[in-house]
Amino acid sequence: MLASDSMTALSDPNDWVERHGSLLFSFALTRVRDRATAEDLVQETLLAALRSRGNFQGRSSESTWMVGILKNKIMDHFRKTSREVDHPLPFENEQLYETTGDWAGHWKEGLTPMHVSPETETEMQELRAKLDSCIQELPGRIASIFTLRELDHAKTEDLCKEFSISPTNLGVILYRARAQLRRCLEKYWMSTQ
Repeated sequence: MLASDSMTALSDPNDWVERHGSLLFSFALTRVRDRATAEDLVQETLLAALRSRGNFQGRSSESTWMVGILKNKIMDHFRKTSREVDHPLPFENEQLYETTGDWAGHWKEGLTPMHVSPETETEMQELRAKLDSCIQELPGRIASIFTLRELDHAKTEDLCKEFSISPTNLGVILYRARAQLRRCLEKYWMSTQ
């Protein structure tokens, strides 16, 4: 057997849940925010991996390959549910964008950046946990769009197609999500500083 042949071998499918289940579930739960849906998506991912294991070429790790499959399953999920009614974000001050940024979510020059300078790894973990908590406070569809765009780096045209929205509407959704997340994080950090 050539060295490159051993790189393409997958582990025993009977071990996949133990080896990759937690990672896949955490990844899915962060994106869909529903335990049952996340569990279903992980099961669909493992089944798809089992069916297509002959296509695995070893260009990535086994877990990266499975996360790629899961990303496709998540996009399929959003495609199916993109017609749900969306509730607008609570936005106390519609004029806020005039002083802090534009509708595309870009901060205007001169804006004082948030001064969050965690000095330790523990503080970084606390910040990430609070950010996750703040994302959970966003309305479901908006949180999904924000997560796909900012954490998964989904393309604008893909998001617009999947959620049946215009690029302008996407910009407004992302701007408002960022503004709400900023307020949430400022409140958290101001209360702990």
